[in-house]
Amino acid sequence: IYRAMERLPEALAYQQKAIVIQAQVLGNNHPDLATSYGNLSLIYQDMGHLLEALDYQQKAIIIREQVLGNNHPDLATSYNNLSGIYRAMERLPEALAYQQKAIAIREKVLDKNHPDMATSYGNLSNIYRAMERLPEALAYQQKAIAIREKVLDKNHPDMATSYGNLSNIYRAMERLPEAL
Repeated sequence: IYRAMERLPEALAYQQKAIVIQAQVLGNNHPDLATSYGNLSLIYQDMGHLLEALDYQQKAIIIREQVLGNNHPDLATSYNNLSGIYRAMERLPEALAYQQKAIAIREKVLDKNHPDMATSYGNLSNIYRAMERLPEALAYQQKAIAIREKVLDKNHPDMATSYGNLSNIYRAMERLPEAL
């Protein structure tokens, strides 16, 4: 709740308390602890503390790989989040690799029109755009939009984000009528 309110110091303090309790009660390899590490990572990322965010996301991944296996949706979420941290750090090859890992899992375990698929395709598109690999960026943004048009209301904020991203790709490709 504090994170949603953008009261990050309070969010950080309570998430750290939760981690201490979970580690004591559940042990160091419990999936709930991995979730808390992931949440702590997101708070650090919101604060701009990318190295701390990276560290906690990696801790979440280690637990999830050991406990949940290599094809669990929660592991895909951690890979997606790690990709976002690497993208924020401008370490695009790592961002790309982890987003591809997230997609590989999601394609195996989720319906092809699941909203998480659209999220991953959109994130992959943004990475490709940052790498100036515009044809790939365009293809994945179109895949994200196709899913979102099926499962979301036409006025959903994610639709606006996807259309804006698509416009930016077309603009970068100098295809201005389509960008408009």
